[in-house]
Amino acid sequence: MDANAFAEEVRRAYAEYKAAENYFDNVDDPDLVDFAIYGMQAARMKYAYLLKKAREHYADQLASGE
Repeated sequence: MDANAFAEEVRRAYAEYKAAENYFDNVDDPDLVDFAIYGMQAARMKYAYLLKKAREHYADQLASGE
């Protein structure tokens, strides 16, 4: 995956996380609170994973001199 596509994927994951966080902040039905929590946790984990991979990718590029 090229750097631009990877950066776009990270931005998209961040937007998903913020949307899930916003949903959690605004949900008012007690039956949906668990759903909102799981969605927010999943989005946060995806974003954290992509950030980790981005750091590794750019560290590898710096080490190889690209």
